[in-house]
Amino acid sequence: TLRDANKDLTTRQQLHENLNESKRSEFVNYTKEQTNGILNANNKIAFLQKALETSETDTIRVQNDLDAQVRSTYSNPSIL
Repeated sequence: TLRDANKDLTTRQQLHENLNESKRSEFVNYTKEQTNGILNANNKIAFLQKALETSETDTIRVQNDLDAQVRSTYSNPSIL
């Protein structure tokens, strides 16, 4: 009958609205988690880049000091 069909359609609509809300909530949570994961990865990359830059700066400084010592040694004839 029409009343039974209407009741069935109303029940199904409510079920699908609930399902849709549940899936939307899951998607929002998933999106937040993935965004946080990306931000954490970006923070780690930034930290590692800073560490690399610091190491490169230290390496250049030590190399320059060594080069200066070698030049000083070879430019001073009394040492040779």
